Amino acid sequence: MYFRGPLVGVIFCCFYLASYFTNKKRWQTLVGGLILHVCWKAGWLEINCGSRSEVLSWLPGCAIFVGIIYAGSRALTRLVCRS
Repeated sequence: MYFRGPLVGVIFCCFYLASYFTNKKRWQTLVGGLILHVCWKAGWLEINCGSRSEVLSWLPGCAIFVGIIYAGSRALTRLVCRS
């Protein structure tokens, strides 16, 4: 894979590592993306590219959402099952 500069490679690695540590089942992200793409192509879903400021305004909420999922997953793995 050819990158035009080292910064793009570093950004790619950071996003890859972030997705690896927050996604126990990475295939779910792939399947979700494919379903969104198929729905968009079929006309069932309208995806509009907003302005950069709109997209950036969603990032803190997305990060918090991923953090909540990760924290809940970690908490569930530490539960002691007594029968």
